[in-house]
Amino acid sequence: MSNGFSKLPNEILDLILGRLNKHDWTMLTRCCQHLHNRINPVLYQSIETPCYCIGIHKTLVYTLLTHPELARSVRSLKIGRLPYGADPKSYANHQHEHHDSLSSKPGLFQLLQIPGSKSWKRRLSDIIQNLADRKWERTQWIEDLQSGTHRDPWLAILLSLLPNLETIELFWGGSGTRYSSWVLSKISQRCKPFDTRPFWTNLHTAIIKIPEDEGADTNFHRLIPFFILPSIRTFKGQLLTDKYLEPTLNIERSPLTNLEFIQCSSVLGFNYLIKICPNLHSFKYMQQEDNCLHRSPGYNNIYFDTLRPTPLKDALATRKDTLQSVTVDVSRRSSNYGGFYSDDWIGCMNDFTQLRSLHIRAANFVGLGRSRRLDVNPSPRVPLVEFLPGCIEEVWISEVEDRILGTITGELFGLVCSGERFGKVRRIDVEGKNWLKGRVENIGEEAWRKLYPDYGVLLREDVLVATEEVRTACLRRGIEFHVRDMEVEVVFEEYDDVFLFVRGDDEED
Repeated sequence: MSNGFSKLPNEILDLILGRLNKHDWTMLTRCCQHLHNRINPVLYQSIETPCYCIGIHKTLVYTLLTHPELARSVRSLKIGRLPYGADPKSYANHQHEHHDSLSSKPGLFQLLQIPGSKSWKRRLSDIIQNLADRKWERTQWIEDLQSGTHRDPWLAILLSLLPNLETIELFWGGSGTRYSSWVLSKISQRCKPFDTRPFWTNLHTAIIKIPEDEGADTNFHRLIPFFILPSIRTFKGQLLTDKYLEPTLNIERSPLTNLEFIQCSSVLGFNYLIKICPNLHSFKYMQQEDNCLHRSPGYNNIYFDTLRPTPLKDALATRKDTLQSVTVDVSRRSSNYGGFYSDDWIGCMNDFTQLRSLHIRAANFVGLGRSRRLDVNPSPRVPLVEFLPGCIEEVWISEVEDRILGTITGELFGLVCSGERFGKVRRIDVEGKNWLKGRVENIGEEAWRKLYPDYGVLLREDVLVATEEVRTACLRRGIEFHVRDMEVEVVFEEYDDVFLFVRGDDEED
């Protein structure tokens, strides 16, 4: 078998590998040296770990430190998940399983032939010697590595071994990130030992998810390296708040073009971060509900406030000449569909001269506020045709309550029938609450699309009737039109690998 494989050209091998999964690839590396040399660099282009723990970090460091050619192959790193939805017993077993020694269980990163422990420890010591500036830092670093109770010392070394990363996704933040913060700062500022060789020159996407047990200590100082890397274009944050975002952060300009905040909270409208991104093209903000049940009572009442649309709009207005896509909504994953969200008017966006796509809550468009919450079909502050710029192509109005459905459909009908003034519109989405005939199960996006390619069959009849006029008008103009329900859209929500704040009905007793 090995002789046959060794005679195959790489193009044929690539075709064979394209039909196999990563586990099969790993098994093939053990067949012969030719496959080992060919597959491993490809296998290590993308590393995705099953969890966020010491065992995984240690094993990765062990492998990549002894095989630098594999470290140079890595383009994408995703440090996995924590089972927050698991019961306490399962979580304890998870911790025990992944905090044991390197030799406990053979896995993907232990299938390679590696040198003895002395050689590995010597290389590890050399790495720390280069990364730590002061003697006490090196001493503390080694002590924390040996203690077996800290993830971050291993993560910091892991990051320092991957020069060619293009995308990175981490559970990261809080006071327990001292060592990785040192390394990230050195990388972004090109300090020793990253001053003499190219490092992260092609990293364009950073996704940072704050673990709930460390979120209280997270501040944007620790995230600054991701904003100043020369090739960075997209930053996505989860479970962040700008409540204590210092206005004195020493950054004048960031090359970021896409900002995304999921399950986050904004008091200041992320104004500083938006201000330092002169070429900002897209902004997505999904508000974390401020009264959801949480394992640490009071945590989100302190750090997560009510959505404030006015400062958010004011901040976005500083980039009205560059923004092409804006989303301001609630986080469906963690929402109880009834939290304390401001219903204030967000203000006109008709002077956003590049805006192509807008996703906004109905209440913030209409401007319900407190005094008009009980109005039926209230009139918006300004008509939709005056609220939007003429360059708009996609409109998504979410969280539409039954009592304002008539208002929204009337405004959309006026938009569709406005002729050439809004001639670029090609898609309209209306998303409501409790519009299904009955409760649905979360069976996953793929299963949903197979069962209900158009889940309009599950919607209440009165909702379909109320939206029929707009649907017909869109059909005449060739505009794509969708009626959606929040409960179903949860299935399709991004960042679905973890609930950092879970909904009350998902909590364990």
